[in-house]
Amino acid sequence: MEKKLVDWVQCPSCERWLERSDTPFETTQEAEADSSFLCRICETMRIMREESQLQYKQESERWQLALDILAARLEAHIVNSKNEREDGRSNAASGLRSDLRKERAEDSQTSIPSSRKKTANSPPERPAGLPGAFVYGDGNARRLKRAVLQASAWHRGVHCRTKKDATLVETMEAIETATDVWDSTEAIVVLHAGLSDIQDDTSPHDSTERFKSQITSWKARAKGHFFVVYGVPEVGPKDDTMRIKQPQAQGMECETNNLHDDCPGTGNPTNGQSTEVAEALLAQDVKKKTARRRRSRKKSKDIHVGFLNLHGARTASKWEELYQMMGESRKGGGIGFLWKTRSAWKKLDSPCVEHMWVEGYLQGLPVLVGVVYFAVSAGADAGNSSMAQCIREDVARWASHREVLIMGDFNGHLQALDGFQDTNGELLLTLARTLALEVLNLRPECEGQYTWSARNSRSCIDYVLATPALARRLTHMNIDENGEFSIGSDHNRIKLSFSRSSWRTIAKEHRNPAERHLPQSEYAAVAEAFEQNFQPTEPPTYDQFVLELRRIMKKHEIRVNSAAAYGAKAGGTKRYKGPLLQDERRIGLHRAAVRHHPERSA
Repeated sequence: MEKKLVDWVQCPSCERWLERSDTPFETTQEAEADSSFLCRICETMRIMREESQLQYKQESERWQLALDILAARLEAHIVNSKNEREDGRSNAASGLRSDLRKERAEDSQTSIPSSRKKTANSPPERPAGLPGAFVYGDGNARRLKRAVLQASAWHRGVHCRTKKDATLVETMEAIETATDVWDSTEAIVVLHAGLSDIQDDTSPHDSTERFKSQITSWKARAKGHFFVVYGVPEVGPKDDTMRIKQPQAQGMECETNNLHDDCPGTGNPTNGQSTEVAEALLAQDVKKKTARRRRSRKKSKDIHVGFLNLHGARTASKWEELYQMMGESRKGGGIGFLWKTRSAWKKLDSPCVEHMWVEGYLQGLPVLVGVVYFAVSAGADAGNSSMAQCIREDVARWASHREVLIMGDFNGHLQALDGFQDTNGELLLTLARTLALEVLNLRPECEGQYTWSARNSRSCIDYVLATPALARRLTHMNIDENGEFSIGSDHNRIKLSFSRSSWRTIAKEHRNPAERHLPQSEYAAVAEAFEQNFQPTEPPTYDQFVLELRRIMKKHEIRVNSAAAYGAKAGGTKRYKGPLLQDERRIGLHRAAVRHHPERSA
């Protein structure tokens, strides 16, 4: 009895007693010394609490950013309103609007329908001498209006004047007749060459030559102005006209110093006179009209992480490529990370050169990612053990508030995957057990088993370890056993997919359709009926014997036609209530005995 008492460990959080074999401790003294130990339920509650706090913090930051943006816009609006009142333009504008309403009301009774009459929209009057930005063009330029105004903080000096299906000549005439453009001391003029004449299958050479001469006169007329040509064609009919005529459109991009000659809409001005409005205009990529989609396309929100060892090759030709790339004197090339340019990952300085660490975020979780290589040569056990100790120290140093993801070539074998376990495999399991990590190769989400294939042999030597919170985000893990995505390496690529949510929909197991079967209690009745009924006059054959036996067995077969037989039976709660209460009393007596044990009191 005393031996059984000392093999129990109490969780300090919920005071629940656990068997020592279910904990990472070797003795109960070690468990009493570790005050940070938590049972599985308490550990799960802690992780869920941390996740909720992190989500609350991120949501608060988003709302704070939105409030800051709104406050900045309101402040800009207040400043503009104040300037308008000081200049006295507000009263004049309101009076002008009221007069225009009266004139329109009077003209509407006698005027012809607007569909039969076209009126020219004259630009609004602006005080002379103020700098501004003007956007002229066709329907594509109209799509830039909101982006331009938003990038300029809705500045009053930004004007968008567009017309659907506008040609280059019409756009130049509109700029030429705009008085506020030329009255400004400094201005940026964005000209969108709609190329409608190219879509009409006409030659653009005449309009191009006219545009070159026109831009020369504009430069001489206003030396403080900056002209930008945005050469994205307007979408027309679905034919090959634009594809054939597109090289001709390059002629409309004038080769002058004050023109931007990059299509479509990327790059910086050639003369270096860059402004915020110009950068905002050039950064916007005009989206062409496409045919209506018949169904919506769902983009995968999973984040993918991969690992691939390029130490060896499957074929001799690939070995030759590796030798030429890295030199014939060595076969190894070290370890490293590759990530997209828009990702915010940071490399951490590790004292050990055999493994590398980076920190970043995966689906909103702060993550510490490491790449490891364990040697397999003779006498490498001591070096691998010291490396494992270095990994433990790095995790203790950097992963206090982060999840951990370790990938690498451990050169070890596990009993569950390869049927035997070696020194590196034992070191891998010890490292995972010490850092409370899960081996993702053993999870049901893993598709594939062997991570190394060469010379008609295969085994699993590459592994991925992760903390439980990160492992719950794992939706799929794929091992490329066929080598389709492993670019000739003898190691198979490992691809991990993580989702933002840790909840999973588990498919329910449905019972098979009911089948007829012979219960064991009917065996004696079948034998007795067979002896009484099967009395042939002639010696029977084997087929007759089997046929008669099956006929008698079929009479005694039963079939379950209702699924209720698989559910709870009547009186089940009352039947099990007594034993459960007795178990609770035994557990209470056991806790009291352990709590008042002499060794525990000492």
